[in-house]
Amino acid sequence: MVFLGKKLDDWYLEEIFDNELVRLRKKNKNYQKLIAERIELKDKNQKLLQLVENNTLCDFTKADSKDFLKYLTLLEEICRMEKKEIFFFGMREAYYLFNEMGLLKERGKRDVKN
Repeated sequence: MVFLGKKLDDWYLEEIFDNELVRLRKKNKNYQKLIAERIELKDKNQKLLQLVENNTLCDFTKADSKDFLKYLTLLEEICRMEKKEIFFFGMREAYYLFNEMGLLKERGKRDVKN
């Protein structure tokens, strides 16, 4: 991938995204709460832990199944927040790039043709 005339390797992009996710982890209390809930859920249910960590199938009770559904819901919400953060990061970078290229007009100034 080429960005601003420089070749970007996949590892570099991953590092940028990882940095954004670290920022999300540090600043977003809701994200921190979801991560903590997910860890707590795995810690209290050994069958769930075996499934998600070791890909080991276990006989789930009804309670185990509820925990698994809650785990998936938490994971989905965490992923949604991460994708949203990466999207906004990309939009900030695009705005900066477009501004540097002179493609953005100042607010309130418009070309009006009579």
